[in-house]
Amino acid sequence: MNPSADETDPAYALPDELIADAAKTWCSARRLKQPSMPALHQVFAPLGQDMVTASFDSLLCLFECAAGRPILIGTPEEPSADQLALCALLSRQTARPSGRGFCDKSDCALSSAIECAASSIFLLMARPSDVM
Repeated sequence: MNPSADETDPAYALPDELIADAAKTWCSARRLKQPSMPALHQVFAPLGQDMVTASFDSLLCLFECAAGRPILIGTPEEPSADQLALCALLSRQTARPSGRGFCDKSDCALSSAIECAASSIFLLMARPSDVM
């Protein structure tokens, strides 16, 4: 796919399980005061998507800043509001990050940065494996 591809295409969506696993891994590392990027790398590298690590780390940092509190991740049976918001953002269920619980106001200063980080993830996940 090329960068001009329609990001609402299902090929750009990430599975909810992957989003939850990566977010839970990131949150655990942060809670234990360990570096989050090596932990995220362990999630994405086996999938051949190690380049996504930095963008996902940035997205979660921005998400947490927009929320003004640590990200909460639930269980598969009872996902948290944060988890649902991340899944909505990364599955492109809606076009913009505002109105998803973590950045509800149209004047959210981080909404553009969050959208940019999400777009980076989509482009990296959709790239052909033989490129880069």
